[in-house]
Amino acid sequence: MLTQTLINTLKNDSTLLDLLGVAQSNKAPIRTHFLSIPKAEKFIVVSYTYGETNETGYEFGTITVEVYVKATVRNPITVLDNIVSRVLAILDLKGSQLQDEFTSKVYIVRKTDFTHLYDNKNHFNIGRIDFLFYCEQ
Repeated sequence: MLTQTLINTLKNDSTLLDLLGVAQSNKAPIRTHFLSIPKAEKFIVVSYTYGETNETGYEFGTITVEVYVKATVRNPITVLDNIVSRVLAILDLKGSQLQDEFTSKVYIVRKTDFTHLYDNKNHFNIGRIDFLFYCEQ
């Protein structure tokens, strides 16, 4: 599954880990859903939406990477921008470099949209990046 490939790729980047404030990849607050990261001030959520089926054994759709930075973090917008920039450096147009035991062959991972949001209830700045993907299952 491409989501696990992307999560592992993000967790293994030491610069991103520094930006998230963790020293070890197994402590990286990068998950597939929001609820598994209690009380974190900075974290990343990776999710996907399948697209239409074109050919058996292949999948494509949209991967969404959301970067959350609590409003109480010093300079939250700068921190958010730095993390988003690093995620883009790691993933955007790096499709062929991303295959692992979870995804046999990635043809494309390409940024299609970016949105900056604010969660008034939980007080998080959110950078939402949408990527188009196409890969073998």
